[in-house]
Amino acid sequence: MTKSGFWKMPSTLAALGLALALVLTACGGDDNGGGGGGSGFLGATLNLSGNVYTIDDDAFTPPRFTGNRTVVSRPPGGTGEITEGQLSFTFGRPATEYLESIGDFLEVDWGGSVTPANAMGTRLRLRTATGTTENGSLWRVYGTRTATFSRGEEVDFIFVDRDVTMRGERITGSWNNNDYSGTYEYRAFNITLREGWNALRWVWEERVTAPNTFSETMTLSHANPGSPVRWELDDWSRARNSGEPEPLGRTLPGRNGIRR
Repeated sequence: MTKSGFWKMPSTLAALGLALALVLTACGGDDNGGGGGGSGFLGATLNLSGNVYTIDDDAFTPPRFTGNRTVVSRPPGGTGEITEGQLSFTFGRPATEYLESIGDFLEVDWGGSVTPANAMGTRLRLRTATGTTENGSLWRVYGTRTATFSRGEEVDFIFVDRDVTMRGERITGSWNNNDYSGTYEYRAFNITLREGWNALRWVWEERVTAPNTFSETMTLSHANPGSPVRWELDDWSRARNSGEPEPLGRTLPGRNGIRR
């Protein structure tokens, strides 16, 4: 299994320049709702719930969303809605036609292995709609930022058609992009996904080690039930660019200049 990078930053964090997470420094954890158990296994049926917040680049703390919308899943098959700002969503087993190899739907190359190699699955993406018009993206994210440290976190909901073990090695290196430079680390992992729905947790951290110099790390693990992630609605009518942002992949941003 080969891809053009090691593993890549969640499209939420990359496409929006961490705007979905890093403006969220004032609030604590999520009020309620799905996000993963100790092992990350969520069962044969995925049930998600929780209060929804609105991503607002101008707000230090994201405001609560209080409206009503239908929730549309990618792949299709899930059913749900946001009612007065409260999410309720359910998804059973995705149709076989929407399953693909794990390396394809996670868009990763771990420098390691997936066992068994023929395992299939899919990654859930949630959109919102009013009537038949899609008008937002829904993410499970959180972040924090100081003058010298940034941290973004996203939970992915993954379906696999059999038990799977994923292993990745630690990889380090350096990058230089115009006026910026730094080091990066992809931390080693050994993760077991059980047949059904699982929660994976991506964490990206950046430290300023000198002027215009950064140290960046990416970690993949089972979702942490104590994590402060919460549901964030990217309302396309409020976005900096109207319409759904283009996903830029999971490569560490300093290496590809995504955020520079």
